[in-house]
Amino acid sequence: MFWDLRVAQGYMARCAVQSETAGLLSGICALRSMRWRGAQLNQIPIS
Repeated sequence: MFWDLRVAQGYMARCAVQSETAGLLSGICALRSMRWRGAQLNQIPIS
């Protein structure tokens, strides 16, 4: 799980850089990050 978190953080960092250079990409990155968070929440076991 920690590895997945590092991958997500790296992806978010790239999106932040891209959003500064091209405003349109920021919206795409935001959607993907929300989708990533949803996938992570779905994987959390509820006991």
